[in-house]
Amino acid sequence: MIAPVTWAMNYLRSLSLPHDQRYALIGMCLTTEKLTRNLLHRQFLMTCQHQRKFPRFIEKSISIGIAHPGFRRVVWNFKRRALATAVSAVHARLHKLEEHKHFLRDTIEDFHLPASITTEMQSYYTRIDEVTQKATLRRHTFKLAHLKPHTAPNTTATPAGPTQTDLADRVSVLTSAPLPEGTYSLLSKGPQFATPRELNSDALADIEIAIERFAHGLRWGLDHKERRISADAHRRTPATPADTTPTIEPPTQGGLGKIPFTDTVQFKAPAASPHAERDIDELKSRVLAVFLQHKQTTHIPKPNLTRSEQRALKELQKSKEFIIKKGDKSGGFAIMDRTTYISKVNSDILADTDAYESIKRNPNPQARLHINAGIKSTMVRPEQTGLAVILKSSHPRVPELYGNPKTHKPGQPMRPISSGTGSAAEKPAWFISRILTQVLQFIPERLKNTQDFMHRVNNLPKLDPGDIIFSTDIVSMYTNIPVQDGIDVVTSFVKKHQYDINMFGLEIPEFYGLLQLSLKFTFFQFNSKFYKQKDGLGMGNRLAAPFAVIFIHVKETEYLGNYHLSVKCWFRFYDDGWAIWPHGEDELVLFLEYLNSCHPTIKYTLEKSYSSLPFLDVLTSVNSHGSIDFELYIKPTNAGIILNYNSSHPRTIITATARSAVKRAIRNSSTVEGRGRSLDKIYNMLSNNDYPPYIINALICNEEMGRVHNNRNTTSRT
Repeated sequence: MIAPVTWAMNYLRSLSLPHDQRYALIGMCLTTEKLTRNLLHRQFLMTCQHQRKFPRFIEKSISIGIAHPGFRRVVWNFKRRALATAVSAVHARLHKLEEHKHFLRDTIEDFHLPASITTEMQSYYTRIDEVTQKATLRRHTFKLAHLKPHTAPNTTATPAGPTQTDLADRVSVLTSAPLPEGTYSLLSKGPQFATPRELNSDALADIEIAIERFAHGLRWGLDHKERRISADAHRRTPATPADTTPTIEPPTQGGLGKIPFTDTVQFKAPAASPHAERDIDELKSRVLAVFLQHKQTTHIPKPNLTRSEQRALKELQKSKEFIIKKGDKSGGFAIMDRTTYISKVNSDILADTDAYESIKRNPNPQARLHINAGIKSTMVRPEQTGLAVILKSSHPRVPELYGNPKTHKPGQPMRPISSGTGSAAEKPAWFISRILTQVLQFIPERLKNTQDFMHRVNNLPKLDPGDIIFSTDIVSMYTNIPVQDGIDVVTSFVKKHQYDINMFGLEIPEFYGLLQLSLKFTFFQFNSKFYKQKDGLGMGNRLAAPFAVIFIHVKETEYLGNYHLSVKCWFRFYDDGWAIWPHGEDELVLFLEYLNSCHPTIKYTLEKSYSSLPFLDVLTSVNSHGSIDFELYIKPTNAGIILNYNSSHPRTIITATARSAVKRAIRNSSTVEGRGRSLDKIYNMLSNNDYPPYIINALICNEEMGRVHNNRNTTSRT
């Protein structure tokens, strides 16, 4: 409050006036001050408009470091509109203040105050106006001198970051045979691209099947929700494990949830409540009614492929010469002729006689009999009969081997993947995996995702000068883990935590037996020939991931504990590790040699840096304060293919795909500069997948505004 207002209030307190008269005069003083301030504030904002300057309150509200000119144009227009809105708000406020001042003047005149009081108060009004003008003008002059003028960004400027990706970089061609015209542009749209489908009888049949599948899963979900409480009663308690007889939960109850096999009638979903069944039937009727009504309109879908792309699609569908696979880690397609594919699988994978051997006869019938007999002999207690029947297989298929080309490596070698879906060992492997996934929570260095990694690193103490950040990678982790050694290690680890998890009624010997059955048979077929993997886990086995994580945890805990030097931290995400080393480069080299000498088949590669290092999908950088900064990292080998904007998906799914990509860039960045570079990468990636600039800019703007709003709410609550 300025001095003249205080003087006027002290003067009025010294007079013997009624309260209503005193309050009206004080209100007149305050209104005079507010009116003068707002008049000058309007003048200041209009001067900013004329000089193309933005006040600090607008700059702070959207202080975003994004380098792309298209988005900067959106932000610049937003600031202009925000400034114009502020001017309009001041106009409205001035109008209300003028009305209030006239009301107070009329009220004071009705009081018929003495002339001496009226004259004295008029002098105070004048003094308030003069002092307010002087102070406010001085402050506004200072502000205008320090504000920089802005010009509209040039939207035709070259965007920062990568340019438009060449189609040849998005598709790997591993054949010399001529391809149909339009193949490059067709395959560059990615594996998720969908063409429009005419609504005929086949489409309606598929819709009905999809609805039934949804209803099937919904019934299982409702049943699992209802039985969740009763499942806790079946869990063991660590108090007196010998006092109670272990019982196994029925296959449709407890923590097993939905059983993903449909080859017997025992997997029929339990009936839901009558009310839920009525809702499911009503939903079916409404969905089918919509599609039938749509069919009657004889709507012909508009094609989202060019004529050359449509011809290429038809030729590739009819041709038996070409094989199209998804590139390993690139996200794009790789196309090759069938002869090249078979020869590469034989030379890159099956030629390794130390890992694979040929089998003359089909081993599947004997494997089925052996696994079923093993399940019967392992699960002998009466309460296990129902589960034993479920885990047995009746008509299993032989696992199929296929290879995904590693397009990021010279020569594009094949990564072997054995599809065990429908095999004799799939059911016991699924059951054992439900136990193994529970014990992963007892592995302290295990990372769940990128956000878990960032949270843990942020909680670390600051790095000292000379600290090295390094990442490790286990060479061919799955295929190099010895199965029998792994079974012993994993069983010991589960035994240690058996009373902390749901074992579904299994004893450790029974768990051990089922684990052996799940991993013993590693045969597969390729090109109508049968092979066997001599040792190691097969890529595609349900147990491979949790089994490998537990084995590596136990071994690394032993290795790190026996070494004479220690790391500051050690995190692991499957075969990738991240750590901080405080003992210098020479000792780090010796440490790597030590790790590679601990096990005959588990070998490590290492990357190190004093400043920055990529890990998962973030780039970790050490700042000047010794803390770790993050920003989005996209591997150079990544083709940058996501769901194409022109794909025949619902608009909500396409928009959600772009929004999730923008959120990922913001979520994986810890600084304004890093966030700007991350959003540049996402902007170019979305542009390369045909997303219009106005949609990308709007999504970025909305997410950034939401982030600023959330940060303000968090700050105000704290």
